Parts: sequence; structure tokens; C-alpha cells
Amino acid sequence: MRCVLALMMVFAAASLAGDEPPEETDTAVRIFTGPVFWTGDPTAPEAAAIAVDRDGRILEIYGETPRDTPWEIVRLPGALALPGLHDAHMHVSGLGKLREQVMLMDARSAAEAAALTAKWAAEHPEAQVIRGRGWDQSRWPGGAFPTWGDLEGVSDRPVCLRRVDGHAAWLNRAMLDLAGIARGAVDPDG
Repeated sequence: MRCVLALMMVFAAASLAGDEPPEETDTAVRIFTGPVFWTGDPTAPEAAAIAVDRDGRILEIYGETPRDTPWEIVRLPGALALPGLHDAHMHVSGLGKLREQVMLMDARSAAEAAALTAKWAAEHPEAQVIRGRGWDQSRWPGGAFPTWGDLEGVSDRPVCLRRVDGHAAWLNRAMLDLAGIARGAVDPDG
């Protein structure tokens, strides 16, 4: 797994690899083969194998897998390897932000989510806005979406709690006021 991770992190630098083949005395060189490697080079867009040193640098890109080599050959699974780091849809920066907000994944009702939010707010008096993530009304009795009224009494500070998928937000009255959404506001067209 460590080799695969190193390969992913350095493959973006493939275009910087020199034209000289790796030194045969370097026993830390590994040749990765298996999938087709897309190089990003329009003159040679695909490669059959790549040589990588112990520091993860790509030393050589091969059109064909070398046969007689002193280096270890590692066959990778899959059909295509692309340069760069690939996010399968994790929103990595958002993962870090989760440590700074109330986690609501385990809330079994709007009341429980509100109680968790109130507890977090009391433990974090420095937070000007109470943020949270993870509520899922489809797992709650009745399955109804929560309203600002469900957050009444949680905090006098603005509260913004995003749904588990991030496609809905549950706001308290203070946050609605801050956003300029007055009582009786109508939904915009669209």
C-alpha cells in the first residue's frame, strides 16, 4: 500500500523525469506495471511501466514492461493509472473542518441533535457561529425536516447545521436574522 501511495503522489511529476535510465546499482528501484499509465504527454500518452526510486521519484517511463531487470517488479491492480492525487469525493478540507464543529451523525431525532448542539455550544463559548454537520432526518421518527423552531433555546449565537450530505442546512433564528431572512420570507424563484 505504501508503494501505491508513493506512486500516486509522484506520478504527477512524471513529465519531470530525466531521459537517463535508472542506475542498475540502485536496489531501491521498483518497476510498477499492471494498469495502463496515462502520462499526460501527447507524444507518448500511455506507458506500460514506470520505475520509481525509494523517495517516490519517477525515474523512467517504459513503453513496454522491461523483462531483464535487477529491480523488483510490482504488478498493480486496475486498468488505468492517472497522474496526481485523486479524491473519490471526500472533500478533504471539509474533513479537517469537522473537528471544529458539532458532529450530528448519531443524532436519532431533531431533539437529540438540538441537545448535542446546545452541549457543544456550551463547551465552545469562543465560537461566534455554532456549526455542525451530519444530521439525517430520514433516520428520525417521522422523517420530517427540522425547522428553526427545533433549535429555539439552543444558543443565542447563530447556528448552522448542515445535513449529512451537505445539501441542506438547518438554521436557528439568529442565523436567519444574520442572513437577512425575515419572518414571512417567500422562497425565491427557481
